[in-house]
Amino acid sequence: MRLHPGAIVLACLCLFVFPQALAQTYPSRVVTIIVPFPAGGGHDFTARTIAARLVSRLGQQVVVENRGGANGQIGAQAVARAAPDGYTILMGSPAELVISESVYKSMPYDAARDFAPITLAGISPIVLAAHPSTQVKTPKEFLALVKNKPGTMSYGSPGTGSAHHLAAA
Repeated sequence: MRLHPGAIVLACLCLFVFPQALAQTYPSRVVTIIVPFPAGGGHDFTARTIAARLVSRLGQQVVVENRGGANGQIGAQAVARAAPDGYTILMGSPAELVISESVYKSMPYDAARDFAPITLAGISPIVLAAHPSTQVKTPKEFLALVKNKPGTMSYGSPGTGSAHHLAAA
């Protein structure tokens, strides 16, 4: 059996043309950004700002979905279990991507294996502040005040294992 040279050339051209004809452009459907914290916080605000810009750039709907709980693990787990197709994105933080693996015995996902970084979306510095009436001006003075009044001082953090919790500890 002999192949005609024209048939061979046509077959080679088909290998290059048909895959592009079958490929869909991204995105061809709704993109979801999951925020692993409740609505109204810094992560939510940042995700909604990014979503609005993505809508205008991609020409496709972008939905922000808040799935708070377990210091970000619930939302992160949802993204880890989603199809790895770029349609479900995590607005991540150090809490659920780095710190939790050191704080909790077991994790519902492996951050190093289940996530790939896209971009740094923001930096959130942690600030130590006290009411002026305390008369403290330095962290050393603040620590002395706390030690002199055991059991009377308190602080707030988003949850166990968060960057805020570890900074306060």
